[in-house]
Amino acid sequence: MSREAYQDAERQEFLGGTMELIIGGRGTLLTDLLESTLCAQGHRVALGPAGREGLAAVVATVRPAVVIADHLGDADRDVAGFVRALHAAGGGRTAVVVLTSDAHRASVEGAINAGARGYLHRSHGVDSLLRALRRVAAGETVVSAPRAPLDQDPAGAQARRLVSLLTDRELECLALLVEGVSTREMERRLGIATLTVRSHVQSMLSKLGVHSRLEAASLAVRHDLLGARALPSRAG
Repeated sequence: MSREAYQDAERQEFLGGTMELIIGGRGTLLTDLLESTLCAQGHRVALGPAGREGLAAVVATVRPAVVIADHLGDADRDVAGFVRALHAAGGGRTAVVVLTSDAHRASVEGAINAGARGYLHRSHGVDSLLRALRRVAAGETVVSAPRAPLDQDPAGAQARRLVSLLTDRELECLALLVEGVSTREMERRLGIATLTVRSHVQSMLSKLGVHSRLEAASLAVRHDLLGARALPSRAG
């Protein structure tokens, strides 16, 4: 079977089976959640670098069925050029999906015109992104707009009401959970004992109505509960 036929077969298998994907980016919570969810569903997922040249080199070598480019726009604002590089690296057979916070019409049109099969806004949760990837695998071109403003988003409004109940220390713990640090690292960063960290975290989970640290972090990312809040600095 040729590589092209294999990729086509993989895209079809994604609808009810497995496929090979590369996620390129800086290792944000959203991409980590996406990777773990895809792996749990049996898909073969590899992580690639964030930069255009590095990610294109990986795509050229692996030739995955789908590459998800977490394009944060900090180092490379030319999203159309980014897509063209990935599209060329995949020999025109790898479906390029952009994961971004940039909702400007010019960026969307530029990416799609350059060959992107998906332009997905980061404000959506993992489940929504998975549904979009299935549509891409089925041959569609998918563009997702940002989530509705909070006054049109009851779940977001409720989440913000709950986070307003947190103390400053609990907010610091939540920010560190989003960063993905361990309890021991939280102890060092906050300058408090392990038992105290656990007490703050448990209180924070209870107030947010969630059952795990992962749920709390996912809620914070999905509804942008922390905004531009600065994280406690690393010790040393």
